[in-house]
Amino acid sequence: MVKTILIDLDETLVQSEKATADLFEKTAETVLKGTISGSDLRKAYRKYCLDVRSKMTFHQMLEQIGAGRYDCFYIDDIPEIKFENIFKYRGAVEEKIANELKIEKKNITEVNCFLKAHWLEFYKLYDDAQCFLDAFSSCNVFIATNGLASIQYQKIRKFNLEEMVDGAFVSQDFGVGKPNSYYFNSILKIIKQEPEEVVMIGDSISTDIEGAQMSGVNAIHICRTNSHCEKTRFQVANLSKAKEVLVDVFNVRLS
Repeated sequence: MVKTILIDLDETLVQSEKATADLFEKTAETVLKGTISGSDLRKAYRKYCLDVRSKMTFHQMLEQIGAGRYDCFYIDDIPEIKFENIFKYRGAVEEKIANELKIEKKNITEVNCFLKAHWLEFYKLYDDAQCFLDAFSSCNVFIATNGLASIQYQKIRKFNLEEMVDGAFVSQDFGVGKPNSYYFNSILKIIKQEPEEVVMIGDSISTDIEGAQMSGVNAIHICRTNSHCEKTRFQVANLSKAKEVLVDVFNVRLS
């Protein structure tokens, strides 16, 4: 019988992909006055962000904790990370992005300031997230997410998720993230439960599902695109369907 639910944050509880798209659209409209589309601006950032990370002395840490591709533009907000020459690297990337989009570098600097000031505003909970968490409010529920702690905890606080769950396990706090077995085994040790007593719910096959399965943890794949995947036994379209699996298959009691 499952006693604890681990649930992913981005693209499971929170709409992160849409948030990013909307953020870049608003940035292009506000800062660049529509001269560049949000999608083109995002493509340029996507192209060069990995370049900045590859030059950081701690880029391997960013990779192993599963930090997002845009997180390198926020690291100066994280005092516990020691970095060298990040402003030089970021400045070089700003210049590359400006050249690619054929705009002035100062405009990209303004874009970065806007992104950093407004990124959180565009995040929203999925419509089924609140109902799901309410349904299992009397169960042990923990958020299990990859990413930089300062960024992930801001999302959690925005929606008061800390009041709806029993805690959060953010990869940066462990030094590794999903799918690393150390991450899952560390959680099992903290909550003092066996793998078969835990179920992981998430949208990523490679991190959430395969990572859980490698540690013996049950897994439910949330696939909101309805595409079929043979790597998981339980694949559902949303959290409402995940609730049915938890009740019917894993005998989890509703609150």
